Amino acid sequence: MDENKSKPNPWMVHVKRVRGDNPGLSYKEVLKTAKLSYTKKDREDKVKKEHPWLKHLAQIKADEPDWKQRLSYKELLQYAKTTYQKSQ
Repeated sequence: MDENKSKPNPWMVHVKRVRGDNPGLSYKEVLKTAKLSYTKKDREDKVKKEHPWLKHLAQIKADEPDWKQRLSYKELLQYAKTTYQKSQ
């Protein structure tokens, strides 16, 4: 067993997962998206609350199942921005 091998960085693992889920995004957009959904391990003990923006985005995706054929991810985000209300 190689003892010199370190654990992968959790942030980078998360970024790779987000990038895999959104192949059309630039690396900069992937980082912005990943930032919204990332939580540090030490915060996992606290109650997790889904971010209202991510909940709103998931709802739009559910309401528009064929959005990938009609919109780029960037256009979807722009549409979501126009329909998002911070008081949710």
